[in-house]
Amino acid sequence: MDRYLGAPLHAPLPPDDADLDQWILRHHSHYWHPAGSCAMSPADDPAAVVDHQGRVHGVGELRVADASVFPDIPRATPALPTVVLAERISAFMTATTS
Repeated sequence: MDRYLGAPLHAPLPPDDADLDQWILRHHSHYWHPAGSCAMSPADDPAAVVDHQGRVHGVGELRVADASVFPDIPRATPALPTVVLAERISAFMTATTS
């Protein structure tokens, strides 16, 4: 993914609101949102990578909680759906480890 994302961005530290606002305006750009590369389906599906709880089939203790499990790229920014997905998978993890 490095060739698509480019150099990492580093916000000014410690940022005050005005400096941070200016930094965001100068450095913001659109980028490709990868999604759908890690199919979510039961283990008997040969194309499946993870189950509904984000558990990677055949790899113990590994979960995926990002946009790669989406079947399609969301029409808008994937940020909010990704947060919802991550919170849901986090809830599964907390329930199974408690």
